[in-house]
Amino acid sequence: MDRALDSDEPPADGSHIGGELPYILAGLGAACLVSMGLMAINSLTSFLNQRRQHMEAHRDIERLHVVQGDIVTLETLNSTSPAENYKFSQSSEMRPSLQSHTLETLELCAICLEVFQNSETVRRLTCKHVYHQQCIDRWFQGRHLTCPLCKSIYVKRQGSATAS
Repeated sequence: MDRALDSDEPPADGSHIGGELPYILAGLGAACLVSMGLMAINSLTSFLNQRRQHMEAHRDIERLHVVQGDIVTLETLNSTSPAENYKFSQSSEMRPSLQSHTLETLELCAICLEVFQNSETVRRLTCKHVYHQQCIDRWFQGRHLTCPLCKSIYVKRQGSATAS
């Protein structure tokens, strides 16, 4: 009889490799499909989270009875976030010059991107973000209803100011 047919050993000429190739390709294809499915699930989850956050923001605005075109007035700003003079933090005051500050210790106005100078007039919103008074006043008078950085809602509700 033929020994090659009776033996469990693969033939010495390498012809057995062609028989495994379809299984290898099928395995690679399955792995690709699984990873594409996982990426699709991740993208869908991300999209749904963004949509949920967007819808929550709209519900918050509706809950606060914000009328389209409503603005935050200077009167509201002055009552809830009065203007104050900016002071460097305690750790910054120990250093004599501005050049000795690192980027981490300097505070910037997120609207004009300028570094706050000592004794400049600023407003600290209820969310604790600090802006130049002129910058944030123009921001709210431009019909914005949220903090430029954290997007917390800062509007007046029935005659009083609120921030969430």
